[in-house]
Amino acid sequence: MIDNSNIQNETSADCGNSNNSHWQLDGNANGVGIEKLDFKIGELSAELMDEKRKNRKAYDYLCRLSEVRTWIGEILHDEDIPDPIDLEANLSNGVLLARIGNKISHTEVPLSKIYDLDRSKYIKDGLQYRHTDNIMLWRHALTYIKFPEIIIPETVDVYQGKNCGTIYCLYTLAVYLFRLRKGPPIKNQSGSIEFRQCDIDKMKERLEDINLPSFNDVDDILNNRFETDGKEKAKIVLMINQLMEECEERKVEELINLLTNTDADFLYVKKDYGSDYWDSLVTASKGSENILSHNEIQHVINTVNENNILADLNEYLPGDSDFGYLKMILYELCGEKVTECAIELYDTSLREKQFDKEGDLILEEVLEVMNICNACMKVKLCVIQGSVDDVYDALGDKYLQLGHILNKNNKDMYYIGLTYETKNKESIMSLIELAKFIFKINNLSNKDLETMEMIVKLKNGESSDNLETIFKNLEFQDVDIKYLPLYFSVIAKQSSMNFLNYEDVQDVVDKVNYMVDEVKIKGCEVWLVNSALRKEEPYALIETLKSTHWYMDGEVRDHVLNWYPATFDKVASEKEIDRSKELGWITYTTYIGNFYVNNDEISLIPQEPFEKNYLTESDIEVIIYETNNGFDEYYKINENSIIKGQKVIRKHLENKANIKDLEEKTKAARVIQENFRKYRRKQNLDTLYNCADPPLPLVRKFIDLLRHTDLDYEEELTFERTKSQVTRLMTNNRNMDLDLDELDHKIGLLVRHRISLEEVMAHKNKVANRISYYLNSQEFTKRKEKTQLIALEQLLFHLQTEPQYLSNLYFVCEEDNLYEKALLPLYNFVSEEREEFLFVRLCREILKKYIDSIDDLKKFININEQYGRKILKLLRGFFQTLPSYDTLGTSIKDIHASYQSGDHSMRINLNLSAMFEEKHKRAPIDVYEVLTDEDIVKVLDESKNFIVHWSKIFAFQILDNLNLPKSMKYLMKVTQVELRNKFPNLSTNKITAMVSFFLWKCYLEATLIDGKVFKRESGLNFSDDQKERLNMISKLIGYASMGKSYGTQEPHLVSLNETIMEIHKKFLDLVNDSLENINLDNIYEMGQCSSSLPTQKPTLYIGLDNLKYLVDLLKKNKESVFGVTGSRLKKLFETIDMAYDEEKVDDHLTLSLIAMPPEEVSPSIDLKELFVQTKRYFVDLLLCGVHGDTVSEVLSTEINDKHEEIYKELIKSPDDPFTSLEAKKQKICENLVSLSNVGMTSRNNNYQALINQIASEIIRQGEYRQNRTKQISNFKETIKRLEDKKKDYEERLEKYKLFLDSCLENMKRNSLKPRIKSESNRASKLLIDREKLLNPKSIKLNGEKLLRKEILESKIFSNKELSKFNFEINFTGKIDEFEVVVKKPKTDPTTVYLNFQSLLEHEFNQVTSIPITDEVSFKVGPLINYLNKKFYAK
Repeated sequence: MIDNSNIQNETSADCGNSNNSHWQLDGNANGVGIEKLDFKIGELSAELMDEKRKNRKAYDYLCRLSEVRTWIGEILHDEDIPDPIDLEANLSNGVLLARIGNKISHTEVPLSKIYDLDRSKYIKDGLQYRHTDNIMLWRHALTYIKFPEIIIPETVDVYQGKNCGTIYCLYTLAVYLFRLRKGPPIKNQSGSIEFRQCDIDKMKERLEDINLPSFNDVDDILNNRFETDGKEKAKIVLMINQLMEECEERKVEELINLLTNTDADFLYVKKDYGSDYWDSLVTASKGSENILSHNEIQHVINTVNENNILADLNEYLPGDSDFGYLKMILYELCGEKVTECAIELYDTSLREKQFDKEGDLILEEVLEVMNICNACMKVKLCVIQGSVDDVYDALGDKYLQLGHILNKNNKDMYYIGLTYETKNKESIMSLIELAKFIFKINNLSNKDLETMEMIVKLKNGESSDNLETIFKNLEFQDVDIKYLPLYFSVIAKQSSMNFLNYEDVQDVVDKVNYMVDEVKIKGCEVWLVNSALRKEEPYALIETLKSTHWYMDGEVRDHVLNWYPATFDKVASEKEIDRSKELGWITYTTYIGNFYVNNDEISLIPQEPFEKNYLTESDIEVIIYETNNGFDEYYKINENSIIKGQKVIRKHLENKANIKDLEEKTKAARVIQENFRKYRRKQNLDTLYNCADPPLPLVRKFIDLLRHTDLDYEEELTFERTKSQVTRLMTNNRNMDLDLDELDHKIGLLVRHRISLEEVMAHKNKVANRISYYLNSQEFTKRKEKTQLIALEQLLFHLQTEPQYLSNLYFVCEEDNLYEKALLPLYNFVSEEREEFLFVRLCREILKKYIDSIDDLKKFININEQYGRKILKLLRGFFQTLPSYDTLGTSIKDIHASYQSGDHSMRINLNLSAMFEEKHKRAPIDVYEVLTDEDIVKVLDESKNFIVHWSKIFAFQILDNLNLPKSMKYLMKVTQVELRNKFPNLSTNKITAMVSFFLWKCYLEATLIDGKVFKRESGLNFSDDQKERLNMISKLIGYASMGKSYGTQEPHLVSLNETIMEIHKKFLDLVNDSLENINLDNIYEMGQCSSSLPTQKPTLYIGLDNLKYLVDLLKKNKESVFGVTGSRLKKLFETIDMAYDEEKVDDHLTLSLIAMPPEEVSPSIDLKELFVQTKRYFVDLLLCGVHGDTVSEVLSTEINDKHEEIYKELIKSPDDPFTSLEAKKQKICENLVSLSNVGMTSRNNNYQALINQIASEIIRQGEYRQNRTKQISNFKETIKRLEDKKKDYEERLEKYKLFLDSCLENMKRNSLKPRIKSESNRASKLLIDREKLLNPKSIKLNGEKLLRKEILESKIFSNKELSKFNFEINFTGKIDEFEVVVKKPKTDPTTVYLNFQSLLEHEFNQVTSIPITDEVSFKVGPLINYLNKKFYAK
């Protein structure tokens, strides 16, 4: 821990008054141990760098000497080898050299020939001439192993002590022998060995005039050595090939002898791999047509070595680290490339490489890792021993690949920074650490440099005042001047270990601040615990402990709280704490120094009174720990007593549980019995579901499901009633909507004086009468003679289910009302899923024919094309009929409201030519001329910003919250499929874009432009400008839907393309998500004739006017509609007569739609109905309990009185044609004969088809009831929605009435002649009223009165000031025109004119107030009421 006492003592002068506080840091940084720097940042002297270079050269050579010395000791197994500094001199006698020669070859250099083997003569008399014999023996041994003679030193040089070359030769020899696997590897000791400075100085002096060869060239020398005798080499290669061919058994020993032969010149041969060499050479020889060459054999050797060594390495890496074993592997694999001190970095890097690869490493990957690690090691050596240039060159090593981030201008900073980083680190910086360091240096700011300068001054003993000034000028965050000594202490310590920049020092400041905050909490807690201990009140101590972090962390336990006071008392007594004395200041120790605490005060210096004897933080933690252990031990000791008590309680609970268990078992038995019955029933039901021909006994078990209850009857009636009500309301609402829209249009013409009031009143009365008739009309009228309707029911059934007929009608019919007056009523206004599905199939057929008819994709949904407009109208009308369409409008009604109430004062215009012509009165030359006009460009930019802003808001809201209905998904999928079929060369993205455009035009666009939901709920409307801008927004989103961007022809709009692409991506995502993995048949999951039950016929409620309209269209286009394929349906149509004279035009028909019978059956017999009837009768037999296991047995069973009794209870309808069950049984027999004749049933299989249909009805009965209940619920919701809409229409009509009545009253002054018959009383009254009003009239009143009537308002004047105004309202004598004179105190009067008709128009447009002058305004509604009262007697 750092001793900060000096700092703290020097700060103690006045901790509260920093202006007078002076402190001094000496060069030792108050005990931190800072090394003074002998250079400044950015200043490195040339002399220092030259000295570094010389030191590096001497260090490298000493490392080579040490490596050669170590190698000699290993090869000779002798530890008594001279020190590196003395090694050269000791080689002069040749003894060590000759011994090495003996190890190379015992025959060439026997020990007996070595002169002075024990060096006794050399030690006694010095060098003798015969010592040269030893040198010659060594040279002879080198020649024997074909060592390159070019680097073998001369005997004279060795003898004379010129042995730098000898050391180089020995280094190369070590490498060569290891390659021959005849000696140990040379071990690179750079970085792992240190030398005395005197040895380095001595070696610098020795090397001053010597040109040392580069030890890095050893590999090149050995690779380029002269070749051995070619004949001998070829002979050995031939012998190896013959050995492979002739020997069936392995002769590994002979192979190794040949491979290790000196003349063979094979390298890296390892005897342990002999068997692998043999197998690989055999394989290679078999795969080669010629004999194996020397290079091929060497390649096999290398491959076997690599495979075996890599296998060992890959097996080692996932396990525990063993550096000795790793070194052995790497030396075998890489030889002299291995650096001893980098072995830990090798281990880490290789493990990371294997982990990242998730597989075994190959040789190239291992070499790559080692080269990078060696380069990192080289950087460290250059930092320690080299110069600035050495460090920079090392960082630029090709294996590090840092050249692209190195900055030559920063090389001094690299050197200085790495000096900091490596000084106190034994490990080597990895490549990632080096890269981060370089980035850190490259990105040094001026503040970083100033920070480094400050650290240098701190270490070199700068005065405290200067340091404080520098520190303040650097403007670190959250600095507290009181803690400057602490900041400097930690900075000094960390800068000795790491290179610090501005951010690092800021981290130090934050760390010290955090520690101070921690002291304020934990130190104060220690003080509070000691203070509570001195009060000798256990409760106070417990409450204090509960407020500490030990309690929060769970160390102080709730159930042990009462135990702690005793332990604290015991320890306090042992420490002889004087508890009677009030607690003073205590010391709180941290890793950055000591703090002094007194309650909530802290200080960096000792304060009086200072307390020496107290419980420290560690004492308190020990007490808590021992108390917890004591509590646990206590309960272990008293375990028996506790167990005894637990047994008594457990026995009581056991008895209680037994009683409860008995109750639960009884209950469970009942549940099991009930579930078993359900299980048996489920088994039978599963059999019924999965059996193709279920037996009658199985069907009989579930026959009760077909018993119709009162609830079924009521639900059927409710279903029919609600369905008919929905159809009537939808018809009425649609007609009301069209009528009111027309009335709205006429009122608009009236306001603009394009139409007379009389015409509007006439149309209003007509609309009111029709709506009254809609609301009071009877629900439905059924035809009396059903036989006359069968043909019509069959026709409509086939028109619904076979869409080709109506699609033909659609394309040939020119009527605009085809959809509203024919198609929509025919499909029950798509109020049910079946009708919706069938109508969607019709749309599919129309879409298919439409897409097939277009030859250019640009014509798709093009409103400029006839069929494009037509199909767009059809689909929009259909989707707007669906309930989900209002949901779409609801989702953007708030945006519509925001848009409507927003600022629209700015000019919006994207037509550059029009703006240019308007301003300059001529056409522009081109668009670029327009763009030179700043005013036009400003309008253009504002317009684009406005459109982009609202386009994004609308598009994102719609697309992010869009829940597409099934019908839309279905037709989108149809569009996708048909476009792909029509245009097979289109890309998938292009087709998706066209589907997006289809979605926009047909489903989304109208909602944005119309805003019907917003208008309906708010009662507001869009102005003409707002409507025009909505169309511009819609156009941009439409472009985005299909991905259409602006090109060079419209350069001023190219900037909109970014928004277009952004919205386009949302469209693509929506379409892809909606249509992904979707099949057309799975969207609705029903066929064209699907129904809830096979026994249920589709019912159609249709108005007679709609039906007559449809039949008339079919007659008019009969040939085009039915064609050749529908000739039978055409004949059926020709039999239909729509002359319903007795029916009212607005009545409705209820039709049960049925299919035409097969051609071979008489049309008068409905076989399907006959089959269903027979099935229903037979179900009655089963419900009455008539026995039998087959249909035949049931029919042959005699009906008894009990059966008849049950039948009377079963049949409650008075319309049932059978009074007895026997009669019904006879009817069943007759029907079965008829059905058997046409093949619908067969006696041969006991009428199994009948049983199958009953089983099917049982299976679907539950589903039908659920669907029926769900449909009734849906119908009721739809009715509520339609009733609400009907109420809206009525309110809308009432508003129109009030407006028109107002207009009518004001017409009294248009003419003296009434426009109604003069003899009427009303005409007389009008004449009298108008004559009264012709007399001019004037009213004078003050502002106070107008304020009371809530007519007057102002944003400038207060009510008190307004009350002093005077007003005069005069009738001018002209129709509906008034003169208003405003008299303001001390100013001239102001006269303005008002038109009463304009006021009414303002009221209709919901304008709340109108300005009279620049300062005051009148409220429209109260003003109209006042004028009516005073001038019109109303």
